[in-house]
Amino acid sequence: MKLHKFISEQEYFQKQIRGCIKHWNRRPTANEQEEETICSFARANGITKPSIMCHGARCGTEIKLFERFFPKSRVMGTDVCIKKDDTGKVIKWDFHKQKPEWVGVFDIVYSNTLDHSHTPTECIKVWMDQVKPEGYLALCWSFRHELKNKEGDLLPGGDCYGASLQEYMELVEKVGEIKGLLWISFGRHVIIMASPKRKK
Repeated sequence: MKLHKFISEQEYFQKQIRGCIKHWNRRPTANEQEEETICSFARANGITKPSIMCHGARCGTEIKLFERFFPKSRVMGTDVCIKKDDTGKVIKWDFHKQKPEWVGVFDIVYSNTLDHSHTPTECIKVWMDQVKPEGYLALCWSFRHELKNKEGDLLPGGDCYGASLQEYMELVEKVGEIKGLLWISFGRHVIIMASPKRKK
């Protein structure tokens, strides 16, 4: 596991915004196969008209994809650096922070950007708290999230947390119950589907 320690919250935001601007025109990480697989899993488990939150949505690609595969869904997203998009559904927000009105209201909370978290354990808790009891946290992991071949702890793109799939799963299990692993791209890309822990 790699976790970069920032001098201050200000430094963290500076690095994230700089990385975001650098990658404005780069191909989005979110992809059609990923979102379609998540939507199929949700439908198979009784979710038909979901409310969906996408953390780290940047230019809103995942929002458009979720709306395509779930036409009756309500989708929004967050990012610390946003570029005006034609959906107007990505708001500027630090995904480590909780909004009381978001707690327990989403059928799906999706992210492929845990590698941009300075405190992943706390971040996962915030995201899981936003999931309905019968909903899912859809957390993306790929071999790139390990940061194995990168020098230092911080990448120019703002990545500051690197971990294996097993470490991602262990992190999720601290706050939820894993309900499935959705394998994409021959195992190089996995979606961890998890629900909040049942209260005893």
